Amino acid sequence: MAEELFETSSDKPDIELIGEVGKHYFVRTVTFAYIGRLSALTSDIFQLDNATWIAATGPFGQFVRTGDTEEKDSYPCNLKINLRRALIIETFEWPSDLPDSEPV
Repeated sequence: MAEELFETSSDKPDIELIGEVGKHYFVRTVTFAYIGRLSALTSDIFQLDNATWIAATGPFGQFVRTGDTEEKDSYPCNLKINLRRALIIETFEWPSDLPDSEPV
């Protein structure tokens, strides 16, 4: 199975688009972490709306189970943030409600 991850072939796409528009995701980049609703997905961009920047999670398992953070900052609710897929380290479907976004 691990070998399949590193296989390359000219008849395979360079990148698999993983994610479902409309679902909530946790995204960790090389520098920051975010939670939001996936609003668009391309080979280069993972776009979130209703997004929150997660400054400090505290114990990670507890954070994932409860959604409680030590520090977070929500974006205005109508703002879309574009995350470069090349800088994304980890994504998973977010199991909790999204934090409240800030009104504009």
